[in-house]
Order: sequence, then structure tokens, then C-alpha cells
Amino acid sequence: MTLAKQKEVTLQKNNNTIIEPGLDVSADINSLNTGNFKRKGEDYIVGKRVYGMHPDTGTVFPKSGPGFTNVDRSQHQLLKQLNSGSYEKAMEFAKNKPGLDQKKLILF
Repeated sequence: MTLAKQKEVTLQKNNNTIIEPGLDVSADINSLNTGNFKRKGEDYIVGKRVYGMHPDTGTVFPKSGPGFTNVDRSQHQLLKQLNSGSYEKAMEFAKNKPGLDQKKLILF
């Protein structure tokens, strides 16, 4: 999921991996579809990026690598606030959210 697509309805988990803006993962997906990947346990590795797959749906999701950013729940909630269009609301959220320190805000 890209940074710009994090909306209020996005499923919240303790940790998420987001795809940085401008990163085109279509070649990676094509490699996965054509079997051009390495497998390590439950991970699918294409180049230097690692993907996982939900076994019940076959949906591929980013895990780590260049162009992927791992965020915790608080960072993910802040990103959704920012994408809702209200910078002021997002900054109020950040100010009042325990655990969202300057180090975690640097991503945004």
C-alpha cells in the first residue's frame, strides 16, 4: 500500500509496511507471477525486496527492502490523518499520541 493510499478505512495492525511514493512494484509483481523469485521460508524475494502472501487470498504484501518503509500503529494512524487532508488535525493527533516522538515523525 502506498503512502498516499493510507485512508481511514485501511486495516490497522501493530506494524505495517508501506510503499514509498513513486516506487513502481509492477515489475516485482510480474516476477512473482512468472515464478522469477527466490523463496525463503514464507518470504518471496524479488531483487532486494521481500514480499509475503496471505495464504487464504493469495494477496501479496510488502515486507521489507528498498522503497518499503515499516511503520508502527501510531505512525500509520498519523499518516492516515495526514492523508485525510487536515494537517492541523494530524498535528493535534501527533501531539497527543503517546509514543509518537520526533524520531518517529521524521518519516513524514
